[in-house]
Amino acid sequence: MPKELRKLTFSAGELQAAVMDYCLRTKIPVPKANIQDLVLSDDPEETVTIQFMPTEGQISEVKLAREQVAASLIRFCGLNAIPLPRSAQKVLQVQNGALSLMISMDSASRPAKE
Repeated sequence: MPKELRKLTFSAGELQAAVMDYCLRTKIPVPKANIQDLVLSDDPEETVTIQFMPTEGQISEVKLAREQVAASLIRFCGLNAIPLPRSAQKVLQVQNGALSLMISMDSASRPAKE
């Protein structure tokens, strides 16, 4: 049975919006400062590091694990009407400085068209 593979690549702005929404919704403390950079990594514990402009007495970065980043991107897709099959396997991939959400599913598990 063939497999279907979709690759959704997110811009820096989309990724920033998704992870900041996640932090605010889950009450992860973030400084009241501008974001300086988003650093991507293959490390499952530090997939995205949000670096903030240095502010005295405040944290300067927030690290998000792979599961947190995946949850933020899945929510982003839902809020922006990007369809994601519920039963598909979803995997994050960092490649060439960009973050992608890979969606894999068996063709047999797709709903039949009428």
